[in-house]
Amino acid sequence: MLCQECHEFPAQILFTHFVNGEKQHIRVCKQCAYQFRNQRDNEDQVSIHDLLKELFDVHAPRQVDESSQQQSLGAQGLACNHCGLSLREFRNNGKLGCHECYQSFAKHLDPILNKVHTGHTRHVGKVPSRNASAVLQVKELEQLRTSLQDCIQEENFEEAAIIRDKIKQLEGKINHQNEGGEDQ
Repeated sequence: MLCQECHEFPAQILFTHFVNGEKQHIRVCKQCAYQFRNQRDNEDQVSIHDLLKELFDVHAPRQVDESSQQQSLGAQGLACNHCGLSLREFRNNGKLGCHECYQSFAKHLDPILNKVHTGHTRHVGKVPSRNASAVLQVKELEQLRTSLQDCIQEENFEEAAIIRDKIKQLEGKINHQNEGGEDQ
């Protein structure tokens, strides 16, 4: 089969792309593939600045009243206490200055991170594929113990008793699984 672009050389590469939501295949020679790829790469380039600007604009209200406009202008003057980066500078260059910027701009970053990470804004790490349920149970046990300590500190003893019972139940489940695993 000949190249569908130049119709001179044998087609060696298959490109798949979408045009108006419709999947299209094109078979091209090496020379045309190189040109086609460079052309597509130039069309598809998006800067981080454009991406962040779009994300910030998504959360901007369409109709702004005076009080929210005053708050927005005040937020523009917001700056990191550690490095001095302003919110305006961050919005312009798309880069935070230091680790403290996350705390300083939390109110403005949370909606963006929430959208980018589809609601998962807390890093929980990876779980190994082997023994995944055991790892998750141990994590749950740790969380319950932390909650128990918090309830005791707050003198919320009714809630603490419920959590204590959950801990005992989960510990029994884990011990039962460990005993069964050792026998096999």
